[in-house]
Amino acid sequence: MKILILDAVASDADALEKRLRRRSITVKVRRAHIKAVFLRELREFQPDIILADYTLPDLNGIDALTLAGDLAPKAPFIFVTAHNGEAVAVRCMKSGAFDYVLKDKIEDLDHVLERAETFIQNNAVPITAHFEMAPEQFRRIAESTRDLITVIDIEGRRIYTSPSYGDYLDTHQVEQGSSFFDEIVAEDLPKVKQTFYEVIHTGNAMVVEHRIMAKDRKLMFVEAQWNPIFDNSEKPVHIQIASRIITRRKRAEDALREHVRQYRAMVEHIADAISLINPYGIVLFTSRSTHRVTGYNISEFVSQNFFDFIHPQDRAEALEYFQQVQAKEGMAPYTEMRIRHKDGNYIWIEGLAKNMLHDPNVNAIVFNYRDITEWLRSEAALREKDELFRALIENNSDAITLIDAEGQIKFSVHSVLGYDDAEAVGQNIFDSIHPEDQDHIAEVFEQLIEAPGTSLIAEYRAMHKDGSWRWNECTAKNLLKEPHVRAIVMNARDVTDRKLTERALSEEKERLLVTLQALGDGVITTNTEGRIMLMNPSAERILGTSLSTTRGQTVKSVFPLLSETADNKAVHPVDVVLNEQQAFVSSEFTYKVAGDQSPRSILAGASPIRDMSGAMQGVVMVFSDITDRIKMEQELLKSRKIESIGVLAGGIAHDFNNILSAIMGNISLAKVKIAAAQKDKAQELLSRAERASERAKELTQQLLTFSKGGAPVKKTANIADLLRESAQFSSAGSNVRCEFFIQDNLYPSDVDAGQISQVLNNLIINARQAMPNGGIIRILAQNHAIQSHHEGMQLKPGSYLKIAIEDNGCGISEEHLQRIFDPYFTTKQTGNGLGLATSYSIIKNHDGAITVDSKVNVGTTFTLYLPASKFAVQQPRPQEPQALLSNGRILVMDDEESIREMASNMLNHLGFDAVSAKSGEEAVALYEDARARNKTFDAVIMDLTIPGGLGGKDAMARILSIDPAVCGIVSSGYSNDPVMADHTRYGFQGILPKPYFINDLSRVLNQLLKPKA
Repeated sequence: MKILILDAVASDADALEKRLRRRSITVKVRRAHIKAVFLRELREFQPDIILADYTLPDLNGIDALTLAGDLAPKAPFIFVTAHNGEAVAVRCMKSGAFDYVLKDKIEDLDHVLERAETFIQNNAVPITAHFEMAPEQFRRIAESTRDLITVIDIEGRRIYTSPSYGDYLDTHQVEQGSSFFDEIVAEDLPKVKQTFYEVIHTGNAMVVEHRIMAKDRKLMFVEAQWNPIFDNSEKPVHIQIASRIITRRKRAEDALREHVRQYRAMVEHIADAISLINPYGIVLFTSRSTHRVTGYNISEFVSQNFFDFIHPQDRAEALEYFQQVQAKEGMAPYTEMRIRHKDGNYIWIEGLAKNMLHDPNVNAIVFNYRDITEWLRSEAALREKDELFRALIENNSDAITLIDAEGQIKFSVHSVLGYDDAEAVGQNIFDSIHPEDQDHIAEVFEQLIEAPGTSLIAEYRAMHKDGSWRWNECTAKNLLKEPHVRAIVMNARDVTDRKLTERALSEEKERLLVTLQALGDGVITTNTEGRIMLMNPSAERILGTSLSTTRGQTVKSVFPLLSETADNKAVHPVDVVLNEQQAFVSSEFTYKVAGDQSPRSILAGASPIRDMSGAMQGVVMVFSDITDRIKMEQELLKSRKIESIGVLAGGIAHDFNNILSAIMGNISLAKVKIAAAQKDKAQELLSRAERASERAKELTQQLLTFSKGGAPVKKTANIADLLRESAQFSSAGSNVRCEFFIQDNLYPSDVDAGQISQVLNNLIINARQAMPNGGIIRILAQNHAIQSHHEGMQLKPGSYLKIAIEDNGCGISEEHLQRIFDPYFTTKQTGNGLGLATSYSIIKNHDGAITVDSKVNVGTTFTLYLPASKFAVQQPRPQEPQALLSNGRILVMDDEESIREMASNMLNHLGFDAVSAKSGEEAVALYEDARARNKTFDAVIMDLTIPGGLGGKDAMARILSIDPAVCGIVSSGYSNDPVMADHTRYGFQGILPKPYFINDLSRVLNQLLKPKA
């Protein structure tokens, strides 16, 4: 028989091998102590039986059992171990172990080995259908074994019984042909019969424990191995049953189980954790309380190396401690260390270890430990608090004194009267109190004596050691009945300086009150909650209330202010100071006095009130009613506007009178010449009238641009090109030279190129005229970023082009700088004063800004800011030349009859058929009728504004619903109308600004209409 011993303890392996060699059966024994050797012996030795310890250096018993199941599946695996945990034993048996023997019960191993040998024999030697034909070797084993062996048929009748049965049962119970089930205790009979039926029907071997009734009427526990015996057709015909009497083992197991139950109840309900640790640090067993201490379940803690849980900084000291424990039997001293909790944090434990490696029932180090983390924290907190109190007392500037019920000093620290601590002890506090304060302090002391546990505060004067009287502030508490104190505890401080400061502050406050009474501005002071503490008469007058009725109220409820901004948010100066703890710069607000319908304008500011340390104590708000001042400023501004309007009206009247004079004079003279048949002369006069009309058109365009801002038709443009073209045009033929300083990669901008050119021309011409003797005009352009809202120029944050035009001419006086952007204001002999006003309006309409900086006899700089575009400049595509139109039908809609007649005559002259309508409704009706008669109009020209009727925009929308392909042209004298600025958005394909010439009309039609075949 080949037997493999797996045990890391050499002395235990020696004892096992000696016991095996004393048996009658010849055995071959080999040993393994680690996993590698165990695997090699399984492959090479191929053992019949394996005897293994549960605890090994690099694997546990379950792992060894698994390896043996793979490499030696038929070899019974028997645990021989000192590990007496019931849970481990059950786990091993469920995992497939043949049996589980404790080293302190080693005598049980002999019976287990006999059963294992029988198991091997039964599985190695086939049993035939006729028992008397079995091999002789089998019969000798059956008759010499102490186990009870019987063979029964499929009816349960005995056909063979081993002699060993006679030692326990009566003769009639074991006779051949008797029923096997007669010996079974009635309570176990169902279980045994169930085993019988399963073996017969499945052909599988089974093991069952049950009781039999012996001949002395004693109950005996047996463990029976049931093996089926097959005939030649592989059908079960008999069952061989090998039973081993396990009564003593069962009783021992029951006793052990009860002992374990009691032990477990004690271990599992103890607050401390208990772990059994082998010499290698492996946890063999741990109590349920381990979970309370470490957070780990038993299955998570057992079989782990205990030192893996120890904090790296404590591991070396812990290893040294356990080495000392192993070196000496018995109890070791307490130790402290940190171990890792399941939540990942480290906890402090206090542990006590006992070396029980010599005890075969334990064979481990017993480690009893508890969590002391909170205790250590509490101890540290108490130590810190003790040190804190000690530091507070020793470093406190106040005096701490213990006195008895008579006023006698028992203990003193830091006397405020100049005495050493030793000098103060024994004195009576009443001896040093000022005579004028004696009665008051005696009364307070009497109240304190009568009320144990209460505290009282008092101020009094006391004689200093140097003979001066010092003010003291004292807090006293009666602890006479406290057993650890038995005194009145006094905490006193010298407040002489504070008293002097309070007196000085009181005098200063009186002076300030007198000053506040005389101030014309309103003044309110508040505490840190914004509640009114003080209000001077001017504030009472402005608010229409009094301090007596408003003291303690919030300043917001008494004096609500609305911000003078577009959102009209209620931002109160006092709130700002309280929240930001810094001064609020004076700003304008609106306040409505109760009972007064008209709101008042208030200029208000606020600042924090701070003490000597800088801590805020409150807020002071100063304000004034500026309603009358604002009205005066508005009247002055209105007067200036009226003056500007007068200048504007005079300039318009002057310019239009001149233009109308030219138009009327030339037309009247042309009529005379036509009557005299002088056609050439008449045509020349009409041409002059036409040119005068062009000047009138330019003037009205400038006026429209200035008045509401002629809406720009924007396109993305290269400003650098515009600058060079405008400078070249405006400086041509003059004695000035333009120098350019233009940044590379200058941003493009979305502009109306014509309007921006007009601005640049105006500025360059002004610069040229400012230098009559010639000079240099510097033109600078660069990319510019505005990070925050620019209040002065009212520009939004973003990317801009900054353009500067500088001259070194005569400059502009400070007086005139304020009015240079006013219409019709000029300091030059020529010009109408609209150039800069128009430029200002154009730049504003482009969401930009224009500024000027000038010094007399030094020069002037105009600076423009234009928003940068997000788009690239589109290069124009070359267009094929188109032939002039000569026919087509055009619908003209205008409420002015003269305009309709003029437009019709022009269209007729150009070869078109013209149809006119005086309203939008009529135009829509004519268009519908024309489509119905298949005489669709090639284009429609729409006026925008029709008083009391349908305008061009709405009429165009209706026509588009009839004919989406209609060619619409908008014509208006209001160049600032949104439809003129963005005509395609409203369905128009072209624009024809009024007034216009026949050439303008011809150009627009030729651009929009392709020539007919």
